[in-house]
Amino acid sequence: MKNYKINRMKHRAELGILKDDTDMNGVPIQKFQSSNMPFWYGEYRVNESQNTVDATETPIQKIKTIAVKHDFVQKNIDIFNTFNVIKLSDGIFTILDINSDDSVNGLDVLTIQRSTNEGVQQP
Repeated sequence: MKNYKINRMKHRAELGILKDDTDMNGVPIQKFQSSNMPFWYGEYRVNESQNTVDATETPIQKIKTIAVKHDFVQKNIDIFNTFNVIKLSDGIFTILDINSDDSVNGLDVLTIQRSTNEGVQQP
């Protein structure tokens, strides 16, 4: 991913998982459990033909892409595989795909989907 300015990576995210729990009325919900591993990301736009996710299975309105430093993702790939949920300022998202760019100072593009579960406690 050439031509992506590193100063665009100005947003903070947190990696985690969704944990089953109940609210104070005993209703089952899912809560975000942090991995205590925050990281910086940048907004990234791809057109539908570049997207690796099938839009017939996942509504395109619930999908977004973000750019993360390649060395951070690859250094922590086991953590990304275990903790497959990301908490952003506008909600909780599940990682659908990681498109790697292994060039020097490369950036990986993460395709993420907004959580559709009504019971997930949003940030």
